Amino acid sequence: MNAKKQPKTLRRSASRFIPYLLRLELVKWLFMNEDKNRSKDIKDTITEIESRWPDLKNNEIDDNPTFIFSAGWRSGSTLLQRLVMSDNQTMIWGESYKHCNIIKNFSNSLKAINKDYPEERWFLSEIEKHGSVQLEDLFIANLYPEVKYFKKAHQNFLLDLLAEPARERNYPRWGLKEVRLNVDDAIYLKWLFPKAKFLFLYRNPYKAYISLRAHFLSRAWTLYEMWPTMSIRTPHGYGSFWARIVEDYINRAHEVDGLIVKYEDLCSGQFPIEKLEEYLDINISKKVLIAKIGQTENKEGMTRSELLVLQKALNPLAEKLGYQPIR
Repeated sequence: MNAKKQPKTLRRSASRFIPYLLRLELVKWLFMNEDKNRSKDIKDTITEIESRWPDLKNNEIDDNPTFIFSAGWRSGSTLLQRLVMSDNQTMIWGESYKHCNIIKNFSNSLKAINKDYPEERWFLSEIEKHGSVQLEDLFIANLYPEVKYFKKAHQNFLLDLLAEPARERNYPRWGLKEVRLNVDDAIYLKWLFPKAKFLFLYRNPYKAYISLRAHFLSRAWTLYEMWPTMSIRTPHGYGSFWARIVEDYINRAHEVDGLIVKYEDLCSGQFPIEKLEEYLDINISKKVLIAKIGQTENKEGMTRSELLVLQKALNPLAEKLGYQPIR
């Protein structure tokens, strides 16, 4: 009797299970497409934008800002910032409004644009091609200003935030120092300011971590790659962040004609200051390298377990760059 009922039971179970599988596949399809859009490369985005609107390439801007990108905290970014600012024509702002994620959020807003979006018929200029019309007589639920204004708005935000207050203080040149940004962010900024210059800085990650260690242990700081969710609280988190961002600098700095600076070479004189001066077209005072300002080096070393975790996250890149484990 049970043997006769079993096939019917299996059929009933299957009839319940198949719709569940179909729903599961639908959810997977939706999320896969969403993730695909989220991970869209900024370089591909800009290529698509300029392919649709070639005139945007003519939207040049004369500003030539300097952007200092450092691979995390305690990597000498403030020293490099001070060096550049020893040229009395230049103001480099330091991690301004860092928790607002301005540059990343602005560059991400570009990623929605592609060959299909926005539709051409939504632009006011397309409507105006058909002659004089009364807009109130049309279906104008979607009515867009042209993309050149979209790009200009991005430029003007950074000019208003960073360039204008610098110029009010008689600094004709301006820039920004940051410790969280990568080459994708530089590509976005280069699109806005084609004459921009980029310095990519990194330091011995073991020494940088030792300097940060007291803050990790005391929880006096919470470090964020992106506020408020992407925090860095552990040796592994710091090591993974450092390895990822330094590898990005080394492999892709050429995409924005950037200059890579190794902190140890800068301090020892192996990185010629003249190279910086020529690249940025400024005059630098070498006295800045002598003055020790704001140093908070922690002399307390790591435990063996910390070192092993950190080493695993940093290598093989740290070893390849000549950085050996230290405690």
